[in-house]
Amino acid sequence: MQGDFFIKYLLHGISAAVVFYTFIKTHCMKYVTLTGIMILLFTAIHLPAQNVKEIFQYNWGGASVQDGGSLTKDGKIYLSQKMKIYIDADNKISGKITTVFTLDKVSYTRVANIMGTYYPDSQEIYIDEKSYSRSDALPHNLFWCPGRGYLKVYKNADRPGHYLIKGTIRGYGSGCETVNEWELKDE
Repeated sequence: MQGDFFIKYLLHGISAAVVFYTFIKTHCMKYVTLTGIMILLFTAIHLPAQNVKEIFQYNWGGASVQDGGSLTKDGKIYLSQKMKIYIDADNKISGKITTVFTLDKVSYTRVANIMGTYYPDSQEIYIDEKSYSRSDALPHNLFWCPGRGYLKVYKNADRPGHYLIKGTIRGYGSGCETVNEWELKDE
């Protein structure tokens, strides 16, 4: 697939060079070579340095405000997450996700170990929170729930050159049947 992208990109560059050469030769200079123009164009064209597998290994973060009902004085729950994953040569994932849950300006933190798989054909990852390396007790009989699901990379339209990962993470275990739409930004 990467080879097809490179050939398409190369052909696009060659077409641009020919059009540019024709314009310059016709309107600006008499003694210009196509090779010289192509060298100039290809020094300005940059192939993407990172592939999707590399992008997934960025540092990711996000935050949200949710309805806290009667659990909080201001009626809001603040959540923030930071995630870092590593993908090995066999496309197996390991990493950590840190979640901070804030109620009435008191923060509770959980650090979970992530395992999963990178799927190059669909350019997505499957993650599963397997265990906690740190987990603060939550108030009001609340408890932390593990999650698992698929995430994909998208270009961030609001920040050119940056990315988002989005997907659905489902809680599992007794009392954890939740469905959460994730959107994390590269940091």
